[in-house]
Amino acid sequence: MTKFNPLWQLTRVKARQLKNYKEKLKYVLDYLEKNPNIHDYARVHNWLTMTAVGYKNKMPEAAMAFMNAASDIEKNKDLYNAPSDNGYELSDLTYEELRLILADLEKRKYGFQFKTVPKAHTEFLEALKKQLSQFRTCSPS
Repeated sequence: MTKFNPLWQLTRVKARQLKNYKEKLKYVLDYLEKNPNIHDYARVHNWLTMTAVGYKNKMPEAAMAFMNAASDIEKNKDLYNAPSDNGYELSDLTYEELRLILADLEKRKYGFQFKTVPKAHTEFLEALKKQLSQFRTCSPS
């Protein structure tokens, strides 16, 4: 399982743009409902717990909502046991969607977790840039 799945990254970035924490939560849980597999379960569970940490001091009720959602999907983990990932590739995304993900990941900081940027992050950024360059080379002159 890798968190650098194109559809998950797009979902995560779009959820970030939502201002209301309840909307964020619903958006991501809807994603999991549409992609009930072990990979997306792990991605969403991690996102829920890490988002709860981010809200812990500034909005405790939001933090609790994210932790409760993580607990709920843990209780129903068997609903998300399909072994296949969601199958999305970078080529399935539009130019705008790729740019949105790239902009978000280029400013991402890992200092609180790792000493260096994870290799998977760097590889995904390079793949994003390569896919974006395909749009430039395919456009009519």
